[in-house]
Amino acid sequence: MTESLAVDDMTGFRRRPGFDPDDIFGVRRALDTLPEHRWDDFFSTWGTLAETCELDPRRMQVSAALEATTAARREPVDAALANAWQTVSDAMRSYLEWKAAPPAI
Repeated sequence: MTESLAVDDMTGFRRRPGFDPDDIFGVRRALDTLPEHRWDDFFSTWGTLAETCELDPRRMQVSAALEATTAARREPVDAALANAWQTVSDAMRSYLEWKAAPPAI
């Protein structure tokens, strides 16, 4: 079953490092790490990844981590792209942790 990507109830919201309710995928933050001329390619790849993963946040987190690892192992190493994908992976992981956390009292 695919989990909803909504940020439902913000009552009692506890800010977690890396979690931004306005950027749950981390794409905005990832684009901020890349030069502007690379945004279209990154966003296109992200769209394909999201579609392939059927917007399942767990699958997206793992796929983004794999993209980061692949970019880091490329010759020459693409540190900017690796950092952007790691940003997305971290954001998705933070989102999943937030969704799994018990409600704040």
